[in-house]
Order: sequence, then C-alpha cells, then structure tokens
Amino acid sequence: MTVFPRDPQPIPVLKAYMERHGMALSALRPDGSLKLQVDTQYRVELRPVGAGQLAMVSALVRLSGLPAASRDAFLARLLWVSAGLVREHVCGLAIDPSRQRLELQQRLPHRLDVRGLEDALADFVNALAMWCWVCRQEAPRWFDVPLEIG
Repeated sequence: MTVFPRDPQPIPVLKAYMERHGMALSALRPDGSLKLQVDTQYRVELRPVGAGQLAMVSALVRLSGLPAASRDAFLARLLWVSAGLVREHVCGLAIDPSRQRLELQQRLPHRLDVRGLEDALADFVNALAMWCWVCRQEAPRWFDVPLEIG
C-alpha cells in the first residue's frame, strides 16, 4: 500500500500543463491536486507528493461492502495479474484504506516537463483502461453483484 503525503504547494509542471490546456489555476484543489476526466470515462488525479513531485492516482474498484473472502480472492487474482505486468507498466495497484477502494497509482519522476507529463498521463490512462477491463472480466468469478469499477 502506498499512501502519498499531501503537498499544498503548486507544482510548476502541473501549472504549465494547466496553462497549455487552457485550465484556470482555480481548478486546483486546496491540497494542490488536479482532477482530470480523460476520454470521457477515466478519472485521474494528479496529486503533489512532496519535493516537487507528482503522482497519478485513479480509483479502480470500490471494495467497501464486498464479502471479505471473495474480496480477498479477487485482490489476490489481480495481484497475480499485476506481477505478470510489472515489466510493462510502471504504475501499480494499491488499496486506499480510508476510502475502501483499489487504486492504480504512479509516482512521476523529478524534473518532468509538460511533454513528459502528457506522455506519462497517456501511458497511465492506457494502463487504467486495461485494468478496468481486467476488473470487469474477473469480477463475475468472485461476486454475484456488479462492482463499481472505474
């Protein structure tokens, strides 16, 4: 589990990204994060994590209220899939215990420019789309009710 600390200071590359895409700085949340809607279906949060770095975070599956045994087996299966993809994707799965959800997270490197942020965001959204698909494929094996995915 990775819990990123909050940093309320605006990150220069995030401000530059917002300017490039015509976003007002007022779109930044009080903690300095920015929530994006990508391809009309994927929500990604660009979150300051201290020392001038950003992380990308997106909810995959709401876990609260799911039967513990099925939930744990489902998560074990997803971790098994994740282990097979570790060389292809720099993002990873994590559980946000306060929100009771499975997330996809990626910490971005220092000294990232706007183009690097755009490229990283595109790669992250591609990985997010794949993980949403995996969750939809796996969920019926473990649960009788549809899951809230994405």
